[in-house]
Amino acid sequence: TYGFVTQSTAPGQMSLHELCLARKLLEEEIDI
Repeated sequence: TYGFVTQSTAPGQMSLHELCLARKLLEEEIDI
């Protein structure tokens, strides 16, 4: 999941809060 986030965003540009949100969204999609 983190690989997808880092590829779409420059390193260090995304905050920890945004990382958590992105991870939560990805996990919800997988749970379908």
